[in-house]
Amino acid sequence: MKKWLCRGAFAPDSIAARPALSALRPWLRDPRLYRVTRHSVAGAFAIGLALMWVPLPVQTLLASACAIQWRVNLPLSASLVWITNPLTIPPMYYGAYQVGSTITGRTDLSGNTWSELLANAQGLWLPLLTGCTVLAVGCAALGYGVTHLIWRAHILHRLALRRARKSV
Repeated sequence: MKKWLCRGAFAPDSIAARPALSALRPWLRDPRLYRVTRHSVAGAFAIGLALMWVPLPVQTLLASACAIQWRVNLPLSASLVWITNPLTIPPMYYGAYQVGSTITGRTDLSGNTWSELLANAQGLWLPLLTGCTVLAVGCAALGYGVTHLIWRAHILHRLALRRARKSV
């Protein structure tokens, strides 16, 4: 698994060499941002899966800043936020709105036409942001935990194979 992840990893020098990122070179050259370890990958999953719920177009920048701050895998955390794309945004945010409206008890999504919907848009933000926050925390915890479990299961499987080869 680690070899597969490393094959697709970015080299620190190739990222830091980009002219648009010249101001960030000191931070981008940190080799810890590109390591493929259990904690680095799990942290990247937590960051990427949490920040994909941010309803702003700066998700990649936020994920990169968080990855630099917490020294987790930068390419993985920055790319995981792209789960939200033009195809997935409508169902994801509608689901977040439904979760938020259930929690807050507000159901302001009424109206059959766009004009009626836009007239009620003021009331959409609280349920949407509440739902996004709840789903962000849940996805981050689930991503972090599942990554650790899969990584551990893979290590135990490799150890079992190694022991089986030794006993033959």
